Amino acid sequence: MYKIYENIDVFLQDSKNNTIVFCVANNAVLDMVKNLLYSAVKNSINIVVFALDNEIVNNLKDLCDIVKYYDNGFGGQNSKDKFYRYGTEAFKNVIFQRFFIGNEILKVNKSYIYLDTDVVVTKNFVDDILEQYKNTNYDCLSQFNGTDCCTGFFSMIPNKKTKEIDLNFFKKHNYEKYNLNQPFFNGIILKNKILNIKFLNRSHYPNGRFYYDNYNKIKNVCYIVHYNGIIGYDTKIKKMKFYNNWFISN
Repeated sequence: MYKIYENIDVFLQDSKNNTIVFCVANNAVLDMVKNLLYSAVKNSINIVVFALDNEIVNNLKDLCDIVKYYDNGFGGQNSKDKFYRYGTEAFKNVIFQRFFIGNEILKVNKSYIYLDTDVVVTKNFVDDILEQYKNTNYDCLSQFNGTDCCTGFFSMIPNKKTKEIDLNFFKKHNYEKYNLNQPFFNGIILKNKILNIKFLNRSHYPNGRFYYDNYNKIKNVCYIVHYNGIIGYDTKIKKMKFYNNWFISN
């Protein structure tokens, strides 16, 4: 039976998992979130949704554990149908929450794996991710976009360095001036080697054009597919359907 938590503190007090797999969403992307959840369940992964409005809570209550996350000036019933358009101020507020939520998880000595809602799970990746930390000094594993980190799928483990990547850290480095989280992450955290980051094998954790161009070679070895680099919600869903990664009947 899935649970609805009133806030992140209650969730973290209750959770018995040492690794939290989570995404952040509101009701405007409901079908895509459902598709992510269906793909995860097919592969025995439980994803926690940090919900930005009551509507998505009601619509997902039978599919996953949910944490109500209505702070920071967005969320609540007024935002249930708002699509957070790429590059806007509202979008910026949402996309940085992955780090702040992740930091709260790290502070209670749990690891986390974050996924964007346009990810589809094709194999259970949890053990593979955790295994890549063993006997290493890596703090973070990140999807690779060919140049640097893609923050649509990444993980951190709790230690002194990762716990310091908190809201004060982001404010100190003027994160508000960045429209997107990825340039901040690559320009501040990766470039300055604040964390020791490992790029995930691109064939196992592909995104965008790399997946489409290498589909026949990697379709049986990838753990996820991240459908980024596509403009438009409906266009992205059509692409998922084309590659048989859409699990909703409509």
